[in-house]
Amino acid sequence: MRRLTKALLVSLIALSAQPALAQIAPLPGFPQDRYKDFKPDPAVTYGILPNGMRYAIKKWPTPKGEVAIRLRIAAGSLNEEDNQSGLAHFLEHMAFNGSENVPESEFDKILAREGLAFGPDTNAYTSWDETVYQLDMPKAERLELGLSMMRETAGRLTLNPEAIDRERGIIQSEERARENPGFRQFRAFAAQALDGTRIPSRFPIGDMKVVREAPRERFVDLYKRFYTPQRAFLVVVGDVDPKAAEALIKAQFANWEQPKDAGKDPNLGTPKREPGSVKIFLEPQLATAVSLFNVKPYVAKPDTSANRREDLLLALAHRMVNTRLERIARREGSPITSASISSGAWFDAARIASIEATATTPAKWREALDIADGELRRALSFGFTADEFSVALADTREGYRRAAAQAGAARSADLVDEILSSFGEDAVLTTPADDLAWFEKVASTLNPQAALAELKKAWGTDVPELFVSTGEAIEGGEAAVQTTYQALRAKPVSAPKAEAKALWDYVNFGPKGTVTEAVLLADLGVTQMRFANQVRLIVKPTKFEEGRVRVQVNFGEGQLALPADQPGLAFAIDAAFIAGGLGKLDADALERALAGRSVGQGFFIGEESFSFASSTTDADLGLQMQVFAAFLTDPAWRPNGIARLKASKDAIYRQIDTTPGSVWGTQGEYVLLANNPRFAFPTAEQFDQLTLEKAKSVVDAARKNSAIEILIVGDTTVEAARDAVAATFGALPARLATPPALAEARKVEFPAGRGTTILNHKGRPDQSLAMVYWPMRDYGDGREARGVRILTAILQNRLTEVIREELGETYSPGVDWAPSRVYPGYGRIGALAEVKPEDSDKVIAAMEAIAADLAAGKIEDDLFQRARRPLIADFDETTANNPWWLGALDQASFDRQRLVRIREAKDHYASTTLEDVKALAKRYLDPSKARLIKVLPTPATKEAQKP
Repeated sequence: MRRLTKALLVSLIALSAQPALAQIAPLPGFPQDRYKDFKPDPAVTYGILPNGMRYAIKKWPTPKGEVAIRLRIAAGSLNEEDNQSGLAHFLEHMAFNGSENVPESEFDKILAREGLAFGPDTNAYTSWDETVYQLDMPKAERLELGLSMMRETAGRLTLNPEAIDRERGIIQSEERARENPGFRQFRAFAAQALDGTRIPSRFPIGDMKVVREAPRERFVDLYKRFYTPQRAFLVVVGDVDPKAAEALIKAQFANWEQPKDAGKDPNLGTPKREPGSVKIFLEPQLATAVSLFNVKPYVAKPDTSANRREDLLLALAHRMVNTRLERIARREGSPITSASISSGAWFDAARIASIEATATTPAKWREALDIADGELRRALSFGFTADEFSVALADTREGYRRAAAQAGAARSADLVDEILSSFGEDAVLTTPADDLAWFEKVASTLNPQAALAELKKAWGTDVPELFVSTGEAIEGGEAAVQTTYQALRAKPVSAPKAEAKALWDYVNFGPKGTVTEAVLLADLGVTQMRFANQVRLIVKPTKFEEGRVRVQVNFGEGQLALPADQPGLAFAIDAAFIAGGLGKLDADALERALAGRSVGQGFFIGEESFSFASSTTDADLGLQMQVFAAFLTDPAWRPNGIARLKASKDAIYRQIDTTPGSVWGTQGEYVLLANNPRFAFPTAEQFDQLTLEKAKSVVDAARKNSAIEILIVGDTTVEAARDAVAATFGALPARLATPPALAEARKVEFPAGRGTTILNHKGRPDQSLAMVYWPMRDYGDGREARGVRILTAILQNRLTEVIREELGETYSPGVDWAPSRVYPGYGRIGALAEVKPEDSDKVIAAMEAIAADLAAGKIEDDLFQRARRPLIADFDETTANNPWWLGALDQASFDRQRLVRIREAKDHYASTTLEDVKALAKRYLDPSKARLIKVLPTPATKEAQKP
């Protein structure tokens, strides 16, 4: 597979998060039929039906007993006519709204009865050049059902006019929900960079006038012409017999006929190149950023070894420039908060090379431009040093080695998407082992000069175009920016300076610690240890992720230890701790010292502990423990991290109220915890009061004496984990044996009594959130909490059926289930929906009516089973997963209840009855305790919208 190509692609802010950079109609056959430099993955069976439909099948054992199915239609919004704008995406919705053999509203119900949940297991996305349907079946033996549902999508949709009309409001809700300042910025950039192509006028969400008014015949026209066998690619990966799967595919799809008048791809156009041009986009709710870019017409690159080598060299060049940019951004006093360089193909229309820098404030746009232009010209003029290249090459080699060693860690859903992606990119799907062998074969031919040559080829000789997104108007406008840009380009740049060698020197933490207590929990495959210095270790060896080991080190009390009168201190700690580097190595030197090794420097602040976290390999497990022990014992607390946070203030406070979601994201916890100041988002004035000294004082107290729990889960042994910890954390001086209770910090409550909370945002005046929350108990031993989890799944189904399907009011009704594991007695259940502001009261009333029905016991057995079965079916996959085990075992050294929850979890779901759920609904969905919440546009925003 052409894995490097994906790393080079420009990130798109699109209708979906899926990559969409490929040709439209696929070339005949498969990539391996055309390109012979690479051996395709021998484990994949490829085939073509007489009607032209292509398929691929791969047997894969993880997750056990499951199968992932994808149906790709090589058509998207680029295939629409002007009067069909948005209908490709609309058709994706209609695939779930009635076909010849599946009545409207039954698609999801049929699959839910088989254990599939909409969203996690049943989904789809539409992009510019493809529409992809996804099914992750928990029972591989039900593959035939999954294929039959895909066959309904392929050629059998009824496109009932009434169903279309019911879906129109949902599409409009989706457009409202996804429209935000970042999306507007991307539209503006695309309009400049891709002017002359079809892309800017064919955003997948489409034209809302067309969505509101398009008659059925326009849908039928698009469907009949482009949902055809020759544009279809079906992929099946999972615990299946390939021959049996192939027979099922043939039985289902052989009678799908290729139409004689099949649609043809449009001319995508040619980008209008305007070297040196300047465009300004004013967006008060975004940080100020400058982008330099060069656009070239698209030229297809065959998947050859020579082209992969060129991609690899360009990736190395990008890695080195990005390292330079990151070092500038993290310097104290830097005028930028971030910067990056990238390049990639945008469909068959253009290739764009770009470098972007985000300024700390709108006034710093000149400095940001100076950095972006200067570093680009420095790289293009002088290239790279031998030391820079050796570090980049070492890290790249480690990436190839890690991918090969951890190939068995992939899950069927990952592999099915890889097959789909490589086909869409017209690239041969190769194995990670073969990729590594290829890399080692070409590595000796790679050098800084060759990397520079590829960077020059990507950028060409034209003066880059400039796109400036600014939070405040620039005096003099585009003419002033143009003058500044020309002056900056006239400044000379100097060659990069060679860097000093950096060696890892944190290898001796004292005499190895000894284990004083070890207990094997055989039923869980978990070993618990205590070292003489009271450090706790939990090890779970697994083969869930072949070649990968996940490590988490818990110390201190996390959020519980943060002073209630210092909102935002968590941001300061998170920004300053790791960024400050170590006493012997700053952040830049750390990168060089650890180059080519599979270790990380992750850190996060949990509800009841500070935590280091990373994934590594068994070979580098000892080094990973050294890295974390070094940060525990010798953090430097250099000021660059907190300075970078402070420099981000303008961007942070411009964006916290730009959408209903951003408002709720910063204020939701505060509201639902009865305005507890510990959960408040800092005001701008409080943000200014954050200091390095305050952050340091809290973490240092935890570093020096707190209880430590270490979790190691993955492809290692108990002995290897024990030895790695013994030489590092086990060698430290004695510590507290258990964390303090902190009973006062754990006292929280849900807002008392029935009440309404109204928050305001400054985004689009037609955007709002409507929510209803009810209090529930804490997680406890898990039995009741999991019963409530089934209840929330029932609530989700009813919200979808009533508010989305019947009322057509929202694209994304959702639920929240949050029984606390940290705060005794606290938990909550929520219903949420994006709606038009004028409909918020109506939707809240509908939510409460649904809840009232559930509380009254109006829950049919089929509804109960459709909610419970996906949770049971998903459990084995969920638990055959190292991240799940890290979360489940977190704090298990100090809280035995965690182990009870693990042992009894599946039985909790399986043994919960319909009567149990009815009782829970009656207990918790109490209208007298409901909190009604609306996030509405500010009055000023609404007034500004009036004509």
